[in-house]
Amino acid sequence: MYFLATWNGTPTPAWMPMVVALIGGYELVQCSQGLWLKRAGR
Repeated sequence: MYFLATWNGTPTPAWMPMVVALIGGYELVQCSQGLWLKRAGR
């Protein structure tokens, strides 16, 4: 949603990029932890 709003030129709140980064970081950690545990055989 943030990227579409930025692409259209719609003003976005200052906190929105930080929320996008937080969610992306959380998902990256969850995915990598799942792959790590699967590789370790746990």
